[in-house]
Amino acid sequence: MESLKNAILAVVSALIALLVLEGLLRILVDPTKIYSNIHGVSELSETYNEVRFWSRHREGRDFAGNHDANLGWDYEITEDRIRGARNILPRPNPNDLRIVAIGDSFTYGLDVEPDENYSSLLDAMAGIEALNMGIPGYGIDQAFLKYMEHGRQYAPDVVIFGIYVSDYERTGLGFSYFAKPQFLSTNGEIVLAGQPVPPPEQEFARIGQLMDGKIYLLELLRNVWRKSTVSDEDRAEFFAHTDAAVGHILRNMQASLADSQKLIVLHIRRAESFIETNEFRNEMSRRLLALYKEVDVHHIDLSAEFVADRDGEAAYRAYFVHFPDGSVGHFSPAGHARVVELILAALDEPGD
Repeated sequence: MESLKNAILAVVSALIALLVLEGLLRILVDPTKIYSNIHGVSELSETYNEVRFWSRHREGRDFAGNHDANLGWDYEITEDRIRGARNILPRPNPNDLRIVAIGDSFTYGLDVEPDENYSSLLDAMAGIEALNMGIPGYGIDQAFLKYMEHGRQYAPDVVIFGIYVSDYERTGLGFSYFAKPQFLSTNGEIVLAGQPVPPPEQEFARIGQLMDGKIYLLELLRNVWRKSTVSDEDRAEFFAHTDAAVGHILRNMQASLADSQKLIVLHIRRAESFIETNEFRNEMSRRLLALYKEVDVHHIDLSAEFVADRDGEAAYRAYFVHFPDGSVGHFSPAGHARVVELILAALDEPGD
């Protein structure tokens, strides 16, 4: 009888301890710490991104008012979708070379002044008009969709497509910084899913309801277990689906252009890749470069060009913004200036 009482007491004590631990997790721990962004496993990365979005907005629901039902988000929704809006239809100078730049935050020009990004530098040159349609956080899919929906009307002579290596991973997700459209490979066909993208208020409520019903301790243990069991097959499946989506996008981007128009891809490596190795990101870079070759897309490989006249450490220091806390950001003014030199050289190549 005494042993039974001891057993019951042990069970009750264990349950109380678990409840206390669960309560402490909910009170003291940022919910994003319960999850890992497991590269190459889409559903786990999407869950992490959803919780990060929900956690970020719990204290104040300022969603910035930039929701776009087709793209997920955009800036200057009611304007012409160009950074530094201006009157550009019809062309103010018909003889100028018109460039439309699409991509993510590297193209947009985060961490430098508005007149220091490569689009602005090109636009300041005589005979060139450059329109910056880059948006922070975009995947390759969103940049393509924005061009097709809003950029094509400007009839550019040249499209500069800035593709950051991490954009490849974003393209394989239906939720990155926020919910987004996604090209899915289904039964050998590529289909566009996720449109219309629900508004942020709706997603905030949906994710909150999910989190209210979760046991944080169980979620933590499940995430640790799943992270430890990620297999080569998981990543192979991710790469196969994302390769198919990116290839589809590049082919359709090419097909959307007339013979007189030119597409140039800027292949942008993560700043840290110049001084350290990350195999997953290296694999994404290799796959992107292979896809450019397969689709026959003219591209500028900045990972090679940035070290053409200096070593990796020097390129890392010169071409990217470095903050006092030791973190590293986007292209520095020198980085943008170097990109402009490479774009102009590509435009001057024979046959262009």
